Parts: sequence; structure tokens; C-alpha cells
Amino acid sequence: MKKTLIALAALASTAAFAQSSVTISGRIDLGHANLKTTTTPTEGGAATLASTVKGSSLSGDQHGRTTSRLTFSGVEDLGGGLKAAFNYEVRLNPDNTGDGNGMGGTRNAFLNLSGGFGSVTVGTFLNSVDTLRGYSAGTYSAAGGDFLPDHGGLSGRSTNAIAYRSPSFGGAVVAVGVFSENSETQNSTGVVTANAKTQGTSLAVSYNAGPISAHAVTASAKGRTLAAAVAANVPGTVGFDATKAATFGSAAVDTDAKQTTSGFAVSYDIGMAKPYFAMETGKTTPAVSAVSTNTKYNAWELGATFPMGAFTPYVLIGQGKIKGLNAGVENSQRKTSAFQVGTTYALSKRTYVYGAVGQQKDTQQLNAATLPANRTAKKESGYKLGLVHSF
Repeated sequence: MKKTLIALAALASTAAFAQSSVTISGRIDLGHANLKTTTTPTEGGAATLASTVKGSSLSGDQHGRTTSRLTFSGVEDLGGGLKAAFNYEVRLNPDNTGDGNGMGGTRNAFLNLSGGFGSVTVGTFLNSVDTLRGYSAGTYSAAGGDFLPDHGGLSGRSTNAIAYRSPSFGGAVVAVGVFSENSETQNSTGVVTANAKTQGTSLAVSYNAGPISAHAVTASAKGRTLAAAVAANVPGTVGFDATKAATFGSAAVDTDAKQTTSGFAVSYDIGMAKPYFAMETGKTTPAVSAVSTNTKYNAWELGATFPMGAFTPYVLIGQGKIKGLNAGVENSQRKTSAFQVGTTYALSKRTYVYGAVGQQKDTQQLNAATLPANRTAKKESGYKLGLVHSF
């Protein structure tokens, strides 16, 4: 009888562990970096000197191709096809431990509930904008490797967010997300001096079937900050909002800004190569109480990876444009371009080395009709070598 009870207890324990598991994992990326940044003199405007800044890290350069992290994750089988999961990731700074910052804050922290209906995720997590940029083969921290997000679009990570992802319908998946953040600032006497609110939404459609992978996304965010009055902000001035001012019992400045980001990416696996194309466009509109300057941008990236056993070489090029508008009139224009070549080499299933060399240019032309004509150019070039180990 005693043996039977022990056997039943062991069976129950085994069943419990089969339904719930917790995993500790992580990744560390360290290596060598070399970067040179050159800025040319202005032309036709105020005279400035050309400058060249060189930087080199013999060892310990971190986050070259991926983010070093420590991850705690778990999943529980609730039965009937329903599962609950959690994920918590903290950034690791292996090259910055002397001042106590070896851990650099939360990277992702979310709960997920999934089943036949799809999945719902709540917390802080990578969103559909990040999925778009993930089509790039580049080493993101090397010159030319983080081209699309360098144009100022929305963040690829959502905080205080909830997202729904549908089941696959013949390879097609729909995802929607919403985030909302509120904060306020108080002075030493407890009086609220500023209130900030940020809200955003995203909608994405992905398709994965056979050799084809495609993703389209549109997202927007709006932030509003209400600050207590200062001497120059009185009723009748631009930006004054009497209703909002009542929050503080005096005149107040109401500033808001809206950002939009949309894009499309597609890749096709032909075996010996996997070419891809990704494009992104967006707009930032500041509040009327700020300088009335809108910014529009568009950029594209074309590249391919070439699997060769343990080696996976890649190449990419990109071009873009950023326009500044004042009251609807273009007053500046920046042209961007980039290229990068590199490879990864798998030493095992958990360890690989990588190398990348590239260049990125940013040339700005101000409109002589609205501002003194001048032209500035910035060029970044360099290489990175690194080792990544997952555990």
C-alpha cells in the first residue's frame, strides 16, 4: 500500500511538471569594433571645420549583432489547447560591470495566453514594427546595419501594451496592438506640474508559406504633455488651453506630437540564396505650440543571405530621404544611403562568430528660399567582429 501511494505521488508530480516548466536562458555578444565618423564643412552658410572621429574597442565591445540578455520564461498547459506563458528578459552589459551596471534594465516582460483563438500578449514586448525591420540581414550596430530605424520611425518595442495575434489562415496571420502610458510630475509640495500621456495602435498582416515570407504593418502613436504655466505662457498665446489649464488652476502649455510608421517587407528562399526587400515610410507632426515643423521620411533596403553550410554571407544596400516641412513648405532635405557586407559562421548550435564591414551616409540640403543655403554631410564607416554564445 505504501509503495502504491509513493508511485501515485510520483505520477502526480510527473504530470504537474509536464504541464508547467520554467526555463533560464540567455545570450552574450562580445567582440571588437572600429568606427570612423566624418563630417564635412558647411557650404554657403556659417563656416565650420571638417571633423573626423575615430573609435576602436580592442575587446569587450558588446551588442554587435544581437542584444546580450538573461531570460526567464515559462509555460503552463491549461488543457483543451489553452496555454499560459510568461517571459522576462533583462539586458546584460558584460562590458560595463565596474560601476554596477552589469544588468541594464528590463528588455521584455510579458504574459501570453494562447489557444485555438490565437494569442493575446500583455506587457512589454517586441511589436510588428520590429518584425518588419527583422527582415534585414545586417549587423545592426555596425555602419549601415540599422538603416531603416535610423530614419526616426516608431520604436520596435511596445510598453504597457496588449496585442492580439490570430491563428494562421492558409499562411496569413493578422496582428493588432494597443499601448497606453500615463505619468505625472509633482513638485516638493505635491502639486502636479506636468502630465503626460502616450497612446498608440498597430495593425499588421504576415504571410508565410513555402519559400515566401511577407509582412506589412501600419502603426501610429500620439503623445500629449501638459506643463504648468511659466511667465511667457498666458491666455491668448499659442498653445494655451483653458480647459487643460484648469487642471493646474493657471495657464498651461499643451504640447502633443503624432508619429506614424508604415512599411512592407518580403523575402523568397531559393535555396542557394534568400533575397529580401523592405521599405518604411513615416511622419512626425509636433504640436502647434512647438516649432511648426513636420518631418516625413521614406527608406528602402535590398539584400540577400547566401547559406553555405556553417557560413552565411550576406549583402545589403539602402537608400532613403527625410524632408522637413515648415507650415507645409519644405525647408530641408536629407538623403541617406548605406551598404554592408558580412557573414556569420556557426561553431555549434549555440555559438557563432560574425564579421561585418559597411558605410552609411547622411547628406543634408537646406532650402535657400527659407533658410541660408548650406550643405552638410556625415559619413560613418567601419567594421565589427564578434562572438555570440547562447545558453
